Amino acid sequence: MVETLGITNCIQCHTSVSDAWLDGRHANANNSPSYHTPDSTCGVCHNKNDDADNMPAAFGISRRDVVSCESCHGGGGAHRGIGLLPYPKPGVDQCAQCHAEVDEVTGELKALRSRSGHTPAGLNVVIDYLSSGHADAPRDRSTRSDAIGCNRCHSDEGAKLYSNLNTITAIENTSNNRGAMPLGLENITSIGCATCHDPHDVSGTKLLLAATADASAQYNTCNHCHAGDNVDLNYHAGHFDDDGLLDRQINDTHYDDPATGYGLAENSIEGYVIRKDAETSCSDCHNVHSGDNTINYQWAKSRHGGNLLQAKMAAAAATPDDEDAVVAAGREDGVGHGWSWTHYDWDAQNRQSCARCHTSTGVANFLDDPNNYVAANNDFSHLEGWENNAGTITSSGQNEMLYCWGCHTSATTGEMRDPGALDFTYTNNATVSYPDSAASNVCIACHTGREIGDSIKEDSSQTGVRSFLNSHYLTAGGILFATGGYEYNRDYTFAANDRHQNIGYGSDVLTGDANFDVAAVSDNYTSGPCVTCHFGSADGSHTISPFTTDPVEGEVLNAVCVTCHTARGVGDSANAWYGKDFTEADFVAGVQGPHKARMLGAQLALQEVLESKGIFTNFSKYPYFFTDANYATGFTDWNSVAEDLGVGLSTDTTGTGWKNVMGAAFNLNLIAHDPGATAHNRRYARRLIYDSIDFMDDGEMNDSTNKTVADQNKAFTTSALGYIGSRP
Repeated sequence: MVETLGITNCIQCHTSVSDAWLDGRHANANNSPSYHTPDSTCGVCHNKNDDADNMPAAFGISRRDVVSCESCHGGGGAHRGIGLLPYPKPGVDQCAQCHAEVDEVTGELKALRSRSGHTPAGLNVVIDYLSSGHADAPRDRSTRSDAIGCNRCHSDEGAKLYSNLNTITAIENTSNNRGAMPLGLENITSIGCATCHDPHDVSGTKLLLAATADASAQYNTCNHCHAGDNVDLNYHAGHFDDDGLLDRQINDTHYDDPATGYGLAENSIEGYVIRKDAETSCSDCHNVHSGDNTINYQWAKSRHGGNLLQAKMAAAAATPDDEDAVVAAGREDGVGHGWSWTHYDWDAQNRQSCARCHTSTGVANFLDDPNNYVAANNDFSHLEGWENNAGTITSSGQNEMLYCWGCHTSATTGEMRDPGALDFTYTNNATVSYPDSAASNVCIACHTGREIGDSIKEDSSQTGVRSFLNSHYLTAGGILFATGGYEYNRDYTFAANDRHQNIGYGSDVLTGDANFDVAAVSDNYTSGPCVTCHFGSADGSHTISPFTTDPVEGEVLNAVCVTCHTARGVGDSANAWYGKDFTEADFVAGVQGPHKARMLGAQLALQEVLESKGIFTNFSKYPYFFTDANYATGFTDWNSVAEDLGVGLSTDTTGTGWKNVMGAAFNLNLIAHDPGATAHNRRYARRLIYDSIDFMDDGEMNDSTNKTVADQNKAFTTSALGYIGSRP
């Protein structure tokens, strides 16, 4: 082992390097940890060579733990300005001494154990790196020309040497060796830790490239090879992966054209908008050490990502090898599930109340501090053209989707934002307190609606003539916890065998199912009901699907569902039993059909009753309820229907009658916009529909529902009766 000399010797020659080091993490500028002996558990990394004692003499500062020069370069006993250092260019093996551990049994590297003060995101950096493409063997010459070096991105040495070449023209400039020239495979090594991380960087960014006026050091460093928005650096143009997407570059999925936004000739989202100036611009959504995009692909195929990847892949299939077509492909408004992100200009001033759920910026800010969230403080300056001039907003043609950083504080560890248990106050001071549901609190924040039935009950209208109170969309939490609907004067409490609201709380909360309530099973599910059910698909957690594709059976329920529904893991149960894709065109007279068919039949039965009273429904056009089948005038005179039923303001000045009428429309809208309502809380959904029909057919709660539905004699009637039954 080469003798160590101490940092006081190193700084005699390496002044500028040591000054830069002093400003970095290895020099422990915040003095945490303060001091450990070199042979202690912590000291073997944090004060390996006992240079803590040399800090006063070397720099005139107090003694503190440091990872000093010889910790990484090895002892300088043979160096002394002329000899070699053991590790003149420390590689991953040197970094792994402290950023990984050695398994005592296998002798292989493994992740660091979590200890006080260790950043969770840093525990796996070495293991992640070793599994990534960054650790692949270096490449020297381009396949396009022997005179051009692809080592600029495929080697440590090339990345550093050619870091100033930021256009293809510059890279390919072979005149006077000004471009990226071959260096020889024998002279280059793989991309390593020190390629991107430089503890000696005098700029203070400690990354390969420094920050610029419009972009962070992280963005510039990653963009150096991955060609985010720099079309002049799109060296891999024409390279496609197995899905037809662009290979090794990101401009096909990480660019949203500001000329195709809300209010413009075309309204679509073509990609993700990077927060270029954020220090975490790339790690916002990526584990930058592993480069594993598995979850990112799942997200891009999910509704949170607007099913954007399907649009890209469809474009690639339609016009193979057409790079421009893939870049331009997007999720258009009103097509698939893109409307959540395209339907309005969510970063505009008149949509500030919507930004809480329809933008990642609003989601993140709300979840971080629900009680003090102020929509006007949302900063969308990363969207092109967006400005806030003393409170006057100029909106952007770009829109966000629900990105990783909206729900997560770390894409590397998966750590969620934590709003805690949520309390909401709706219109007319109607309030609900939702249970603390761990990670599912994040879901509850946006999936409980903008209004609840009590908003109608608390309304002060003296005429019963007012615009419709819209429950909003995908209000799964309001159905699941039986809080969202308009409740008539009947019992809506949970029954003993209602279970879904109790899933995901571990063994502390029993569901009532003997299979699930075994601690060895239930203690595996502690993230609340939303995450438990929707992030358990074998197709990928972030598909957010309650179903799993089985190559033999078709689509089946996720494993957690099959714990209780033991027969639903086979036989294409997602369709045959649940009816995932069932539509109105699939009804067969006299046949009940699967669960979703029955729920849809019940909705149509309620819709039929409403229309018989002059309230016409069109869910493709706001405000959904109209005065006639032309759907031109929104319905507002709820009391006129109540008068026809004999319960209007002329006979009941409390307004209960007109509120019950609007409540029936509200319940239909609530359930129609939650396609999973029959799974979230089947009993509650059935009760809301049953009671709405019971009131609307004759103005009385007299259990006339079944006769009214049977008399409709429609193709959906058998399905509707199968869902409603006697009042559940």
